[in-house]
Amino acid sequence: MWKENLYQPVEILLREHDTFPIGEHQHSFFEMAYILEGTESFVVNSVNGGKEHHNYCAADLCLIPPNRVHLFRICSHSRYLFIRFTENYVTDYINRYAEGALDIQARYCIWFQQSDAEMLHSLIGLIVREVSEKKMMSDYLLNCYVNSVIVLAVRNLFHIGPGA
Repeated sequence: MWKENLYQPVEILLREHDTFPIGEHQHSFFEMAYILEGTESFVVNSVNGGKEHHNYCAADLCLIPPNRVHLFRICSHSRYLFIRFTENYVTDYINRYAEGALDIQARYCIWFQQSDAEMLHSLIGLIVREVSEKKMMSDYLLNCYVNSVIVLAVRNLFHIGPGA
């Protein structure tokens, strides 16, 4: 099985697929996958050894912790924003509370309270635009936006949403 490593504190990727190019795999880092468009299912090996299946659609945010075996199955043409970050990034740039909350997450899909969902949508739009139109100070702005997304995710990790 393939294991991916991250050689920088944070990485932002925009991707578009009709079929996901990678099968079952794992990472040595956290990965947030924000679905910009499309539908898919996400299969993850749970900590108790079973497999969990989750369905996703546009505007859903999926959080994958380090070393969790998983795969995406695309149901319709999909666009993603992947935010990948190391555990040290969270500790160094946000705080230890966020790191602890990310480590003990109970679910892979984070349900946001309405006001936070609106903020998340705005932040994702800013990230997509900044990645697409690199300008002076883009890296600094992207770090600020990514930090805000992580903090919003931590704040909503234990919010009970649909299907919970």
